[in-house]
Amino acid sequence: MYVQLPSRNEIMPIKELKGFRRITLKKGEEQEITIKLRKDLLRYWDETQGKFLHPSGTYTIMVGASSADIRLQQSLTIDMNQ
Repeated sequence: MYVQLPSRNEIMPIKELKGFRRITLKKGEEQEITIKLRKDLLRYWDETQGKFLHPSGTYTIMVGASSADIRLQQSLTIDMNQ
């Protein structure tokens, strides 16, 4: 599972690996899996403030076989100040 943090005026990765689970499926097979996304993984280091920040805004969650092979994508808005 890859996550793109909300846009900021800083250079940041386009997407970062935040969760991983390997499964093997046969052709035509489906399986539901759960990958927990901890809040501490939704932060970045701010050099000017010298601390980790949890930005509010639109996060994009991506799931795929690799970072170049994204098969599912969903955006959600999170207010970290609540």
